Order: sequence, then structure tokens, then C-alpha cells
Amino acid sequence: MQDDDKLQVKMTQVVVFEVGNETFAANIHSIREVAKVDTITPVPNSSSYISGIINIRGKIVPIIDLETILNIGNKEDPRPYIILIDAPGNDEEIVGMLVTSIQEITSYAESEFKVAPKLIKSKVDAEYISGVILPEGDKNKDNVLLFLNLEAIITKSVQREIEHVTSEQTNDTIVKEE
Repeated sequence: MQDDDKLQVKMTQVVVFEVGNETFAANIHSIREVAKVDTITPVPNSSSYISGIINIRGKIVPIIDLETILNIGNKEDPRPYIILIDAPGNDEEIVGMLVTSIQEITSYAESEFKVAPKLIKSKVDAEYISGVILPEGDKNKDNVLLFLNLEAIITKSVQREIEHVTSEQTNDTIVKEE
């Protein structure tokens, strides 16, 4: 058999990460970067899912607590990593999402992606879950990964809160500089 005759399998590259004790995956193309974070500045009077803000290369970045949004885990768990994504509809705005750990960057075949059962989608907001990954072969044979749509987590209400938090911090900076 020649190389040209081999079956082409479409692969999707994902980042596998933990939030609390749960393992998730997200398309690597929706992630701008992954960073380790030491200090998050709290923002008074913000929603419970806003952990605060950080400075990344001179940009104010709001940090969202995925444990709170997904209603899992324990706020006492250490969450030293953030996944940075572009805010939907605004490539200038970056949003960070706290995660417990980054496990790996890997690829899965299109055949390993399945539709999520309705029961799962009812427990976690349906638009957050793109599906499930059932690894074939020896690779993580017994694992089932929830495949998250990170952009969908930034809903309109979350987006409004992020805009409020970042504009409030920018206004405070301007007032302090005067």
C-alpha cells in the first residue's frame, strides 16, 4: 500500500486539565496561552465567579473561577494555573480561567468525540459542554473527558461583569495617576 492510499484520520489537538477533582479537555485553538499565577488581586463587589484581576504584560486580565461557574470542586483547592482565551467577539480582551492543573496537550481522532448525554448537559449548563471524548486504544482507555466550550462560558452576563471589573480597575488607575 502506498502512502497516498492510507486513510487520513482527522485529529483534534486538546489541552487536558483539572478543575477541582474533575478532568476536562478544550480545543487548543480556543486557548491563547497557559500561565502559572502567583497573585490575583481581588475586586470588591464583583460576582462570586470573578476571582480578581492580574497583570499580564501590561494588560489587565479578569480571572474567572471555573469551579464556581461549573459548580464543582472546593474553593480551598490550590489553583495555580490559568488558561487565557480571547473574549468572544473581542480579540483585544483576554480572559483567564483558573484551573487546578494542566495534565497534557494531546490529540484525539474525530471518532473519539461523542455527543454528551442529556443528563450531563442538564447538570452543567448545556452550552458549556461540546461533547465527551472516549479515548480509543490503550491511551487513557477507561477515561471519559468532558470537552468544554471555553468561549461559551463567557456568557453575556459574565462578559458584562468582566467589562465592569476591567473598566473599574482602569478608572482607578487613571484617578491614582492624576
